Amino acid sequence: MHRLLKRQLKKIFGEKEPDNQELKQLIELVDESYHHFHDDYLKLERILELSSKESFKELTNFKGAIDEAAIVSITDVKGEILFANDNFVKISGYSLSELIGSNHSIVNSGYHPKSFWKEMWASIGKGETFKAEICNRNKNGEIYWVNSTIIPFLLENGKPFQYISIRFDITARKKIEEEIKTLALVAQKTQNAVIMADVDGRAMWANEAFTTISEYAVDELLGKKPGDLLQGEDTDLETIKYVSDGLKAKIPMTFEILNYTKSG
Repeated sequence: MHRLLKRQLKKIFGEKEPDNQELKQLIELVDESYHHFHDDYLKLERILELSSKESFKELTNFKGAIDEAAIVSITDVKGEILFANDNFVKISGYSLSELIGSNHSIVNSGYHPKSFWKEMWASIGKGETFKAEICNRNKNGEIYWVNSTIIPFLLENGKPFQYISIRFDITARKKIEEEIKTLALVAQKTQNAVIMADVDGRAMWANEAFTTISEYAVDELLGKKPGDLLQGEDTDLETIKYVSDGLKAKIPMTFEILNYTKSG
């Protein structure tokens, strides 16, 4: 009998040599324990298998959602494009074969100074996430803006080996912002009172002429409905309703209305 087995039997039975019946019971006990262990092992293996499948499914769904909503690309540490999704192909105007192997400078508009790109490379080179609004140019020479997040993929030593860029098209918003700036510049120079409000009718901006005439400072106007401040007891209710209905219907209006200054 093997020495190790003898020592184990001695621990269980003492100095007494076990008879055949005792050995048989011990073997049955060991065999039963093994089967229990084996069953538990198979259950654990199945749980891990299901968990892996579920995790893979969740990752696939997540990737699908990102691909559908965002402009995605993956580059190596030199900036060479390794992957570009359909949205990137569509907005850039370049084919997938033109993008793969190229640098992101292929869509560089020249809008941002060199210091901007230097800061970006310094950040992601240290393994940090970089976020910015970036102006790009497509193959046809048209400008488009993206809200960009660049995330480094890191090795165990903390150094990046790839970068993933997730971007959202904000061109329409940037155009509106530029139009508002232009309108504000024109409105600021006119002698007429001009105020801009959001879709809920709350003041967003007022020119100097408006604050002079109304006697309200810009800070007192912002976020408030002008009518709540300017209308008084002699303001025509029908006119107020006409303005309210017009704003709800989003139609241009021309009207005369009696307003009150801050001092009444």
